[in-house]
Amino acid sequence: MEKATSSNSIGALWFAIVNVMDSELYSKYVEKAAQPVKMHGGILLARSNQSYSIENLPKEARRVVTIGFPSEEDARNCFYSTAYQAARKHRVGVAQTELFILSLASGKRLYLESTAD
Repeated sequence: MEKATSSNSIGALWFAIVNVMDSELYSKYVEKAAQPVKMHGGILLARSNQSYSIENLPKEARRVVTIGFPSEEDARNCFYSTAYQAARKHRVGVAQTELFILSLASGKRLYLESTAD
């Protein structure tokens, strides 16, 4: 089991609520966005097409995605990077997205451990 270290810690999140209108075209965005996310230390934490809303989530929002980054700066740099903006063009018109960057509470970090042997 991999031990938690500062290299696999999370200080900020991308939190997205997505209404995918064309799954086939959206998959091109997902494929192209993976590389810049990884380059900025991002790791997919959760993605669900069957999220369970307990309060006020619009019915058309079918996918919720959470990606962790080492810092808020990494999360912002990823979003504004040339590579991510090129990938993002594949999402425009095929998905409606609300994307938030959230910093963890002051002094808080998440540490990930791999359960793979």
